[in-house]
Amino acid sequence: MVDLKGKVMGSAIRVAGRNVEVDDVVGLSPRLRLLRLRGSVLHRMEWTPGDKIKLHVGDGAMRSYTPARVDPEQGMMEIAVHLHDRGRASAWAQSLRPGDTVSFMGPARSMPSLREAAPWAVFLGDETAIGLARALVDAHEATTEILGAVELDPQDIPAVQALGLSLDAVSRDGEHGRALVDWLAGTTLPRGPGVAWLSGEANAVLALRTALIERGLDRRQLCIKPYWSRHGKADRKKLERGALVA
Repeated sequence: MVDLKGKVMGSAIRVAGRNVEVDDVVGLSPRLRLLRLRGSVLHRMEWTPGDKIKLHVGDGAMRSYTPARVDPEQGMMEIAVHLHDRGRASAWAQSLRPGDTVSFMGPARSMPSLREAAPWAVFLGDETAIGLARALVDAHEATTEILGAVELDPQDIPAVQALGLSLDAVSRDGEHGRALVDWLAGTTLPRGPGVAWLSGEANAVLALRTALIERGLDRRQLCIKPYWSRHGKADRKKLERGALVA
């Protein structure tokens, strides 16, 4: 059956949104791809590291992504995509080839980058937040010490180095977030008023938030953005609201 509603929405997005062209698709690991997009609209796009966009992934469906890099001078944007075993966005990303047209809307505010120089910052997240990690790390001041880790399935560990991230890659063994909590427990955080960015799976983010507060960080030092929950979208929204107000 033809999805007329999806086709109408898809056409509207292509008209009302911004269109760019796939310049390259780079394999970072078995389940991570870097989409390199180019277009004249990117020359004049106002973007702050941590902002998100919504990509049209076919049949009127939109998915949120945080660009890993935007270069207005070159008219270029890079987006890291995690390929799930199922899902519309994964199938769409795997089908992309150089020369294809991609439509998007935004950007919009999401995770804040450093508003002012901080002595240190730590990033903790999973493979879905690897693009966000790239954007935030690139934007830090030279005087800010950056440390942190990205948790991935073992086969995707090479993606951290392939993306040029100066963060540790930790292998997932069992429950999401456990390797990050272990990494944090074994890490001495620098002195001074630092910042912690937490992203990825919602339950893991909540566990990391608790661990950092127990280490003495103030809630105002924490920047939190869960991207997904292993228990579903409603659980992610519930945990995100709780993490931001508690």
